[in-house]
Amino acid sequence: MKKYIALITALAVLLSLGTAALAEEPLFRSVGVVLQTDVPYGAPKAQTLTFELRDADTGEVLGAKSVTYSQTYEAAPLLEFAVPEYSAGKRFVFALTDGEAELFYNGAAGSSFELETYSYPNEEATALLYHTEFYLTLRPAAERFINVTFDGRVRTDVALYPCPEGVLIPAGALESEVGVSSSYGEDGGVTLAAGDRTLLFYPGRDTAYKNGEPMSVAPVPMSLDGELYVPAAAVAGAFDCAIRYSDDGRTLDFALDRSPYAMNEAEKRINSRGVSSDTEYLIWISKSEYTVRVFTGSKDHWHMIDSFPCAIGAPGSPTIEGTFKYYQKQDRWTYPNYYCGPIMRFYGNGYAIHSVLLRYNGGYYDGRVGMRISHGCVRLLPENINWLAATIPLQTTVYVTA
Repeated sequence: MKKYIALITALAVLLSLGTAALAEEPLFRSVGVVLQTDVPYGAPKAQTLTFELRDADTGEVLGAKSVTYSQTYEAAPLLEFAVPEYSAGKRFVFALTDGEAELFYNGAAGSSFELETYSYPNEEATALLYHTEFYLTLRPAAERFINVTFDGRVRTDVALYPCPEGVLIPAGALESEVGVSSSYGEDGGVTLAAGDRTLLFYPGRDTAYKNGEPMSVAPVPMSLDGELYVPAAAVAGAFDCAIRYSDDGRTLDFALDRSPYAMNEAEKRINSRGVSSDTEYLIWISKSEYTVRVFTGSKDHWHMIDSFPCAIGAPGSPTIEGTFKYYQKQDRWTYPNYYCGPIMRFYGNGYAIHSVLLRYNGGYYDGRVGMRISHGCVRLLPENINWLAATIPLQTTVYVTA
C-alpha cells in the first residue's frame, strides 16, 4: 500500500513539475544489492556464494557476483550490477545460484526475490528521488554447532554472536533467562538491572557503566536487527552469573546461570537445598506456609513460575513430608456427595494433589484452603489444580516440607 501511495504522490509531483520533468526522467545503468549478514547459530561456513541478477520480464541473466565467506562475520557487502539502461519501475530478479545460505526480504525467506525500482517524492514534494538499491538479509550456513544453555535449560531459539574477544548475547533475552531486565534509553543505550545492580551499555562503545562507574568491556556491544547484543562476560561479572564457555573450533558450548540478585526468597531457599527433578519442573509444598510453589529449571537453578494457596492434612491425618515423584494422573475421585479432581498422585495410594471438594451440580462442597483439613492430600482451588495438571509432566519431583 505504501508503495502505491508513493507512486501516486510521485505522479502528482510530476504533474506539478510539468512536462519538462517528464522529459528529464533519468535513466539508470546499475542496480545495487546490500547483503546484511544475519547471526547464524554457528560460525559461518567457509564458502563462496554466487548471486545472479536477471531481467524479470525476459529472464535474461544481466550479471553475476560472488562473495567469499570465512569463519568470521563479514561486513555487509554491496553488490553492484551494471545493466542496460532502464527507467524507474523496472523489475529485476536477484537470486542465490550457488552456495549454502538463506535470503530474507520484506519478511519472507527464499533463494530469489523480485526487486522493483521506483521513484518517490522528497519531503518537500519538490522533486523525485529514485530507489535502485535494495537491502536483503543473508544467513550463511553454519560450520560449527553452538550449544546454548541459560540457567540450566538448553535453548535453540537464542542466537549468540561469537567474536574473537568473546560472545555477544541479546540483551532482551536476559530477563526471562537469567533474571536481568533490560530497558532502552532515548540515547540508544540499554540498561540491565537485577537487584540493586545496573549495567549500562552503548552500541559500538568499549566502555560500560556498572552502577554509574565506567568499566572496559570486550567485545564491543553491537546492534543487530534492532536488538543490542552485549558482552556475556561483562554481564556475568556485573550480576554474579556463573558462566561457562568453551570453543574447540567445531563446537561452542556456552552456559549462563541465573543471577543470584534476581532470585526471590523462595528461589534462594530451594536452590540451597540441592533438590533435583527428572523433568524441567519442580513442585514444592510448604506445609507451614500452606503454599504450593512451581519452579522450572534444574537442580540449583530453579526459577519460580507460580505459587498457590493450599489446604493440607488435618492434625490426625497429616500430609507426609519428603521428596517424591508425581507418578499418576487421574480425572477425579468420586464420593456420594462430592468429588475432587484432577488428581496428581505422588506417594502410595492416598497422597495426592487435587482440587478442593466440589459438588456434582456445581460450586464448592468444601472450598477452604490455608488450613489443615484433609486426610493427607494437598487441596488446591480448581483454577490452580487445572493449570498444574495440564502443565506438569509425570516424574516431576514433589518436595514436601514442614
